[in-house]
Amino acid sequence: PGCSDHGTMTETVLNQRTKAAVRTYFDQDAAGYRNAYAAGASGTRSEIFRARRQLVLASLVDPVGRVLDIGSGPGAFTEALLARGAEVWSVDLSTEMIRQAQDHLATHPEVHRVHFQVADAEDLPFGPGMFDTVLCIGVLQYLAGPDHALRELGRIVRVGGQVIVSFPNRSSPLNLMLRVATRTVRSGHNLLRRVGVPVKTPGTPLTLRV
Repeated sequence: PGCSDHGTMTETVLNQRTKAAVRTYFDQDAAGYRNAYAAGASGTRSEIFRARRQLVLASLVDPVGRVLDIGSGPGAFTEALLARGAEVWSVDLSTEMIRQAQDHLATHPEVHRVHFQVADAEDLPFGPGMFDTVLCIGVLQYLAGPDHALRELGRIVRVGGQVIVSFPNRSSPLNLMLRVATRTVRSGHNLLRRVGVPVKTPGTPLTLRV
C-alpha cells in the first residue's frame, strides 16, 4: 500500500507539472494562435488551423444547442457557433487564451451568449448532461493520457448529444515540422556544447520538445 500511494503521488505531481508547462506554453503563444486564425493570415500553420476548423464545423449537426468548446484557445470556433444559434462555453486551461478570446469577441453583438472560463479538461466544473455539443479540438495530445478527459466528455454531454474530438497523428504537417525543428535545435545545442558555449534550457518542457 505504501508503494502504491507513493506511485500515485508521483504521478499526480508529474501530471501537475505537465499541466503547468502546457499552461505556460499556451499563455506565451496565445497571440500567435489568434493571429494564425485571422482572416488573410498566411503560412502552413494558418492553413492547417483554418482547414481543421472548417472540417470540424462541417461535421456538426444542427441544432448545436449548448456547446462546450474545451481548449477553445482564442475563440477560433465561437463566432461560427454563434451564427448557428449556439450558446457557447469557451473553456481553456490557459488564462491568456481566454483573455484573447474575450478581447476578440468583446464587440460581437451576441457576446452575451458566450461564457468564458479557465478550466481543466480532466476536471470540468459542469453537471452531467449539461451540453448538447462538445468540442475537444487539439487537446488530448497535451494530456498524460486521454482516459480522464474522455470520461469527462461522456459525463457532461447529454444522451444523444454530439462530441467531436481531434488530435494530430504522427504524419500531420505540424508534427513533421515540429520534428524537423526539434532535430535542428538539438543539433545546434549539441554543437555549441561541444565547443564550450553554454546553452540555456527552454523555459517550458513543451518548447520544441528539447
